[in-house]
Amino acid sequence: MRTTAIVCLALALPIAATVRAEEEPAAHASHLTPYESDVRLISVEREAGTPARFVLTVDVAMPEPMWKLTVDSVGRPDETGRVVVKLSGERPEGSLPQVITMTRARIPLGPLPVGDYLVDVFVRTPPHPHRRVGALALRGTR
Repeated sequence: MRTTAIVCLALALPIAATVRAEEEPAAHASHLTPYESDVRLISVEREAGTPARFVLTVDVAMPEPMWKLTVDSVGRPDETGRVVVKLSGERPEGSLPQVITMTRARIPLGPLPVGDYLVDVFVRTPPHPHRRVGALALRGTR
């Protein structure tokens, strides 16, 4: 009988510790720092037509001057208003100084309903996969 009680107690302790760990509140942040973004919004253009179609012009920080950016894909807004944009960078020929340089890209968003949007921008520099370079918060109004 005594052995059975000790075994049951030994098996119950890890379960009790797990339950207690789940009940502890999450730690709260004591500081907030701005997100460093490698993308800057230059303009939002409204193209003629009904419904209105929008084109973003952005500058993206690239590792050297004279990179070319092309649009790989522009996703449709999800239920939260997030739009994923994927760009690819083409490295210039020859040897250039390693200087962070802003490179311009035009992103066709198309028509958008009234609402709030987060345009999440990813850039691929071959042979590397796409990486997030920043996000732009936009509001569509009438």
